[in-house]
Amino acid sequence: MIDHMLPGNSYSAELCMALGSKARVFLATSHDMKSSDLEVKCERLYPILFNTSHGNRSVLSYIEYLIGLVRLTVNIALNSYDVVHIQTFKKYAIEMPLYAALKKIGLIGTMAFTVHNVVQHEAQAGEAEAYGRFYEKCDVLVVHNGLSKAELEQSLSSKAPAATIMPHGCYSKRPAKKAEKRDPVCFLSLGVMRKNKGIDILLQAAALLEPSYRKRCRIVIAGAKDKNNSTDYLELSRQLSVESFVLVRPGFVEENDLENLHQEADYCVFPYLNIYGSGALLMAYSYKKPVIASDIPAFVEETDSGRTGYLFRSGDVGSLAEVIRKSINACDDEYENRVKAVEELRLEKYNWDKSSDILIDSYKKVLFR
Repeated sequence: MIDHMLPGNSYSAELCMALGSKARVFLATSHDMKSSDLEVKCERLYPILFNTSHGNRSVLSYIEYLIGLVRLTVNIALNSYDVVHIQTFKKYAIEMPLYAALKKIGLIGTMAFTVHNVVQHEAQAGEAEAYGRFYEKCDVLVVHNGLSKAELEQSLSSKAPAATIMPHGCYSKRPAKKAEKRDPVCFLSLGVMRKNKGIDILLQAAALLEPSYRKRCRIVIAGAKDKNNSTDYLELSRQLSVESFVLVRPGFVEENDLENLHQEADYCVFPYLNIYGSGALLMAYSYKKPVIASDIPAFVEETDSGRTGYLFRSGDVGSLAEVIRKSINACDDEYENRVKAVEELRLEKYNWDKSSDILIDSYKKVLFR
């Protein structure tokens, strides 16, 4: 398995922990990854890839990046893996042709790829076409929900394999304390502040709350600012006169702070306008937090039609404000039922053990056909 994002993103580490009891797993990742960073249950960890430690555009970083790819190529050539599963790219325009060439000459037998985003964030010109050509070279394509499968297969050529739905597991290393609703009720919106996240809708909904509700809630909005988003949410909160109970924190959220924010929250809020799937929502589930989410297809699916919290009409400020009121007024039994629903859905669907079974089956269908 190949993932440039570790140790910053633990997705592949979690997946490898589940796969490790069922297959021999080798994980190639960033050179600064250590076994002690995460409990990685795999046959061997190869920290051979270089990220841009000297700045994205420096000559040294580019040379290191190419050295990492050479190391990876040699590793693949020497080990004759049954499956090479690619999770992420650092530079897709270089790595896609590399993997395609390795497959063409027989150094990669079965090639799998996880489509984390059907439409890439901040996609460049020609990127969709490049991904489409790469999909044709793959033997296994993995997505995380039914919406992503339907959207992806609309654009796939007949040469590409059908997509396999493997639900994104919850993060197992998150210490979920006993969930109890507090007073004031705390709502958390966490993640990169992109335009599609609907943060302005959340702020406008907050502005509709009556003084009696403002005294009973606290809203925290935290995350790094997307470079393509010019909206100043801190200034917007001032213009809407909600800063007395709404805290806007632009900037990168450190790991320790990530945990503290989730532990302090009663609900996690996702007022997104569009998304194919949300790792942040699965993070909320990892902390056993009920969610408030827009009724876009991905969230209808991933909340089991609202069983794990509350859904509101996407883009509707009044609908979100009403759901916030409802969640503030929810009795303890209702809140506990939402928490219980999160726990049940984690066990039923969003756990890495079941996801790894699905992945192993998808490999076997290619290997033994």
